[in-house]
Amino acid sequence: MNDDYYYYVRKEILPLLPLESNVVMEVGCGAGETLNWLKKTGTCLKTIGIEFNPEIAATAKENVDLIISGDIEQIDPDVVEGSVDLLLCLDVLEHLRDPWKTLNKLSKYLKNGGTIIVSIPNVRYKSVLLPLVFNSKWEYSTSGHLDITHLRFFVRKTAISLVEGAGFSVDCVMETGLGKSKKTLLINKIIPEFIKGLFVKQYLIRGVKGDIAHESPTM
Repeated sequence: MNDDYYYYVRKEILPLLPLESNVVMEVGCGAGETLNWLKKTGTCLKTIGIEFNPEIAATAKENVDLIISGDIEQIDPDVVEGSVDLLLCLDVLEHLRDPWKTLNKLSKYLKNGGTIIVSIPNVRYKSVLLPLVFNSKWEYSTSGHLDITHLRFFVRKTAISLVEGAGFSVDCVMETGLGKSKKTLLINKIIPEFIKGLFVKQYLIRGVKGDIAHESPTM
């Protein structure tokens, strides 16, 4: 895995953020740069980060109010249940042995009406599917869609099902990789969904705990 991965600020989640989030918890927070950005911009008051890599977790202490080092599948974070307003799982669930069970466990830390934002790579992306179909190639690498540490693979339907299966009401799904120019947006509306899926790099999924829904962003 590229070291830059741990320090990347996930600003693409901005359109999905709720208006208010006193406490934000991120699973797989890396060096805590995204949490630090959220706090500096006034999006939240307190940040909690959970990071598997102990060396990176030590670095994150400078950026996060509370850092918890460990495997989220093996530990129960010392966080009050029902105290978190926003839960972030950004490019982390595909690395887990049982992301379904883990999401169910994490949901108890969110308050009713709390928000979860998940990002999951699309295994139907062209760089994965085309070599597989035409050359029978499925080669793992140190980063990207076929990162050697990925244990689970998802498409749009199964990614949404993962979040809904943990008791969240999905109210928005954003796609990355399609471009946002007027020409590109027009092409995206014309081409069939099964072809457009080849150009989606990842899905950003927002869910709400309980029956409270957000106003969907204009994309």
